[in-house]
Amino acid sequence: MGKHSRVRSSTYFTTHARYLERLKKDGLIESETLNLIRLEQGNFRIKGRVICRGGLELTVNKTLKASKLNSIQFVETVKYSYHLTTSDERDVFRYDNAHVHFYLGHRSEFHVHRFDEDGNEKHQSPYEIFDLEEWPTLAEVIQEADKFYWDSLYPLEQRLF
Repeated sequence: MGKHSRVRSSTYFTTHARYLERLKKDGLIESETLNLIRLEQGNFRIKGRVICRGGLELTVNKTLKASKLNSIQFVETVKYSYHLTTSDERDVFRYDNAHVHFYLGHRSEFHVHRFDEDGNEKHQSPYEIFDLEEWPTLAEVIQEADKFYWDSLYPLEQRLF
């Protein structure tokens, strides 16, 4: 069973809340305005912003498909977008599965857009994600945002080893 497999909704939402609290406690999240919205047919959307360390802003838009089995509700992510920008609104990265870039020869809808220090999309971006275990969870994206913060604060050439 993979990290994006269908899971009991109670387990999903409890785990989601615990991760957010832990990331706040550890200083990776300064604040967040994530809302859980109930959609048609019992589906859910998690939407809002997470202000990460250093004022980095992560815009989250995630759709969870709900299903029932033996009267137990399950959810699984079917659409997502995690878009990180700097405090001066420069793009850093965006993970999503909103579209397939057929014009680039892509075969996977799962991909990440990466941007240079000026906020321009890098050459050959978006990069496809073929192994669905490489598709990050929200917590993993927040950890990547934190790594970006520290890497930009202390570039490789300035770090002590």
